[in-house]
Amino acid sequence: MKNGLLKKLDEIKSLLQGGEDKILILGLSLLLTIALGLFVIIDKLTDLIKKVGALVEKAQVEQRVAEDSAILKAIEQKLGSFSRITGADAIAEAFTPVHARNTSVGSGLSVVLDTGGRPFVEVWVESSGAAEFNVFGSFDSQIWKQVDTIVLSSAGTKNVGYLNANKLVKVETSAQNVNTIDISASR
Repeated sequence: MKNGLLKKLDEIKSLLQGGEDKILILGLSLLLTIALGLFVIIDKLTDLIKKVGALVEKAQVEQRVAEDSAILKAIEQKLGSFSRITGADAIAEAFTPVHARNTSVGSGLSVVLDTGGRPFVEVWVESSGAAEFNVFGSFDSQIWKQVDTIVLSSAGTKNVGYLNANKLVKVETSAQNVNTIDISASR
């Protein structure tokens, strides 16, 4: 473009010696060349602005994807093992009975069962001598409500069934015998 401009200036110089009409035509030609150069520059700037806009949009999309990925990862961590359980597994798990059992020799005993919302609870107790077994229910393991007392007037066993609405069931005795407590829950 620079060489073309110098050529036009040389032509103007030679035409100054030749006449005004030629100078006018040459001047218009020079203005047209400059205008075309400006149009080329504007076109290049427009392309550059579009490319910068595309880069900015891509960066914004990448940022949103990173933020969404972080949110999804946090949700996955909160779900933990639940994300690995299928619907059929969850149903099977909900209907599988749960159980807790323990035995003591010469001391008191306490057994706790998380029923998992299973409403049918069965308590079986055994002692080598007379004993009282207190049955408690709780929703949070902080506050226990006594719901029953199972009494053995001599050595033996006893089985009692309950319809339960508590999350946790605890059975305990302070009898210094050989004691066994077995708690089961099902749907």
